[in-house]
Amino acid sequence: MAQIRKFSKALCLGGVLSDFAYSPEEVIIIGDRAIDYDSAKRLGIDDCNIILANYGWGLDKSRIGNAKVAENPKEILNLINN
Repeated sequence: MAQIRKFSKALCLGGVLSDFAYSPEEVIIIGDRAIDYDSAKRLGIDDCNIILANYGWGLDKSRIGNAKVAENPKEILNLINN
């Protein structure tokens, strides 16, 4: 039987940053759960560069620091531009 390997979002995101030679200051992370926030923070991404969607999975706002929160998809673009 094939073995299932688990890996963290932080590891995956870190690989993307490394592969494309981006620093944590150069990216914006968009997610919809507190685990996405935690993964971004582990990579050194500042709250001002983290956008979380407050629709869909049910975001736990008590676990996301000062990250930006989008209430609908259109708001994500506004938050990116600000």
